[in-house]
Amino acid sequence: MSKPSRSFVINVSLLILGLVFPLILIFTFLKNPQEPLIFPRPFAMVIDDMGWNQGSSLESINGPYRLNLDRKMDTKYYYPIVDIAKELGIRFQGSFILGEMDRENICARYPTTTWMGKHWDNSVNIDSSQIRTMNYLVKNTAFLEFGMHGIGHEYWDSGRRVRAEYYNTEDRHPWPEDTLRGHFECFRKIMAQYGLSRENGHSFPESFVPTAHSYYWNTGNGYSLGEILKDNGVKYVNLKLDLIRYQNPPDTYGGGFDHGVHIIDRDKYGLKWDALNARPSDDIYNFTTYPVESHWTNYLSLNDSTQHRTTATWIDYLSKIQSSRGFYLAKNTEQLHSQWLYKHYTTISKKKNGKYIIDNRKMPDEAYENNGSPGNMVLAVEFDKAGEIPLLILDSKSIRTFHDVNGYRHYYLPPLEQKLYTLELKKQHAPMQTYLDIAGTYNIYDFSAGEDKLKFEIKMYGTQILKINCPETVSIISDNPHLKILGHNYNEDYEVLELELSGRDIQGERGWINILFE
Repeated sequence: MSKPSRSFVINVSLLILGLVFPLILIFTFLKNPQEPLIFPRPFAMVIDDMGWNQGSSLESINGPYRLNLDRKMDTKYYYPIVDIAKELGIRFQGSFILGEMDRENICARYPTTTWMGKHWDNSVNIDSSQIRTMNYLVKNTAFLEFGMHGIGHEYWDSGRRVRAEYYNTEDRHPWPEDTLRGHFECFRKIMAQYGLSRENGHSFPESFVPTAHSYYWNTGNGYSLGEILKDNGVKYVNLKLDLIRYQNPPDTYGGGFDHGVHIIDRDKYGLKWDALNARPSDDIYNFTTYPVESHWTNYLSLNDSTQHRTTATWIDYLSKIQSSRGFYLAKNTEQLHSQWLYKHYTTISKKKNGKYIIDNRKMPDEAYENNGSPGNMVLAVEFDKAGEIPLLILDSKSIRTFHDVNGYRHYYLPPLEQKLYTLELKKQHAPMQTYLDIAGTYNIYDFSAGEDKLKFEIKMYGTQILKINCPETVSIISDNPHLKILGHNYNEDYEVLELELSGRDIQGERGWINILFE
């Protein structure tokens, strides 16, 4: 009998391997299934250059580049942003340029803010549409954050346009500190023209995006931009850090603190600033930053008649990200920065029988200073086909604040201190009796339920309706007169309380809600 040829042996071996290897993979998966508890990374689109009244560029006459879009930017061009956010239950970070919203020509007192300098005259833009726009923004602050970007986007040095407003990126040197403080003062005064002032209960923007990444991060002598930001109440910043590497910023993992202000890296992933109806071209699994840079034009269509298609395309794009394992859409800017901190400084280690240890001891002290503390940590559990309902228990206390979306339950844990926590994941067939479905864009910091009452601490953006599964109520009280209870309705069939709350401050109103049951 002849000896089998070498090629025959190789072919048979490959056939056997082809049959056996898949079985090995299946056995391995069954023995070690996917980790049920997910510590997801947040995803957020940041929208720059909102606030312009006109879209066309004035580059040729020493003016700003604006949006490079030849149209008057009326209130209707904010509608798509709000529509997308409402559909997805998120609050976009909007970064606003306010120079053309100036109704009193106060920019003339701050000549470095515009190309006209001390001769600034904004009469061409002053009309009732500005009032309509600002009223719309205030009404929809639950879905679009009023963040700071700048006055004129660039800096006019003795009348010469220089890129950009907060740092001379062309010659690589800082602008005078007093002059920059004037830019912030100017921004505050334009806000006040629309009633958005401290006297009326409104805070300065908590988020900031430096125009053209013109950030000055100074660790030596002299001022740093973070000092000015902190003095004005800003807490959160994002920019492309690679563009300021020559300053040697002391960031870690692509983020850090400048005078207590939290700064994180971002990128645009192929998204052009003046492209209509455009989204990032890279695969999300290649993204290295949590916030993504975008511009107002990216959400708009060439023609108003096709805007609905552009809006639907954006909703579809972001919904797919929400459905991707390991990702979730951050509800708001505070939540984005909080999860960034947890993802970079907090570890979750699995023990056995569904138990885990959360180690938050390495969270930097700076995270608890200017920002008060990191906000909610978000964890996710994918629903299984058996119909079992996940239950999370943190230090023997059930987590009763969560939201189900696209096959996942997202749990919103309370703000964590710098210590160890015990976390347990259980499965149950019966749903929890008392809980809050976080379908909106608010933050819940504490939620405690007893047999005859419950209470929770909330930061409310604008006006929203909360849905709380609980017994029928007899009393609902807010401890903050500016966190108003507008109405409530109890559905006996589903045992759900619909509670409409409204916060005065455009940057969010914080307070406690106390509810007594029958």
